[in-house]
Amino acid sequence: VKGMNHDRVDLVSFLHDAPTPTRLLALGEPMHGSEEILRARNAVIEDLVLRGGFRSIAVESDLHRSPLVNDYLAGADLDLQWVLAEGFSHPYLHALEATGELLRTLRALNRTLDTPVRFYGFDGPMEMAAAPSPRAFLLRLRAAIAEVAPDVVAEADLDALLGDDARWTEEAAMYEADRGVGRTVDAERLRLLTDDLCAVLDAHVPDLAERDEDRWWLQADAATAVGLLRYHAIMATDTADRLGRLSAQRDVMMGRNLLAIARREAPRGGTIAFAHNLHLQRGVSEMRMGPHTVRWFSGGAQAAARLGDGYRHVAMAIGAMAGAHAAGLAPGALPTGGQVSAGSAAISSSGNTLNVI
Repeated sequence: VKGMNHDRVDLVSFLHDAPTPTRLLALGEPMHGSEEILRARNAVIEDLVLRGGFRSIAVESDLHRSPLVNDYLAGADLDLQWVLAEGFSHPYLHALEATGELLRTLRALNRTLDTPVRFYGFDGPMEMAAAPSPRAFLLRLRAAIAEVAPDVVAEADLDALLGDDARWTEEAAMYEADRGVGRTVDAERLRLLTDDLCAVLDAHVPDLAERDEDRWWLQADAATAVGLLRYHAIMATDTADRLGRLSAQRDVMMGRNLLAIARREAPRGGTIAFAHNLHLQRGVSEMRMGPHTVRWFSGGAQAAARLGDGYRHVAMAIGAMAGAHAAGLAPGALPTGGQVSAGSAAISSSGNTLNVI
């Protein structure tokens, strides 16, 4: 590509020689649905696991579905196609051959590794155009807290306020704020009760200290319930910046999940994240939605603000896509070029963003 530096640099060596350890390495794709990019991703991930010591992977999918994928990687007798269908929230992203190939590779690697690879989603349980009821997360949180604090809100009271799940998933609410449920009296009451439950959870962390896995997932349930209620409240608010605020709220949830995963995994090794560049780049993300230009900070930017140089972003593109690989990158964020080969990652760098072509 004219004007680009095509000198090859080994990514694992680059990260090893960096002055700050990389806690979270973000691999960003310029578009969804490319088997070619996903297969290049697979090669990079395998190399980072084998030579770079990374032991966890987080992808653009619902966090709460990922335990099923982990079970498969741990060797459970599960049908791969069922895992792909049920363990991921965005089938148009993950029902691709390359995703199954990655899972088969990681499952085989885990048979040989002393510290196995863990798999996560880091997205919330929503799409841009719709979000579910917070019911499952809220009731699970309430049930766990009731074991140590019996006087919390009754399940029946929460259930009554939640009502029919169908009213939460009304897709017309994306375009007509008055169709949204998030500003109703019931929803406002739920937000207050959810905050109370989160406060009780924080107060009883010592009770849960010996159940680290349960505590981590309870905190994830709490964050998801809060995030969904905020998302629905924004959806039901008719303001000029509504679409930008919805995008920002989704990525705030992504950023929170990325940080929680990186903290949990730090004793075992670094974490690799994979998603669209719009969700991972450090700068302001921007896209067109109909007549609107929407701008917000990505989940990666949220994580980078807290991890500093412990967060590094790699923008990936392959072959003919290289000329347009800046899709989704903020103005001025395009670094110099590089190459990727099937067995190892080769990159060139510019500041804190790397580029793989």
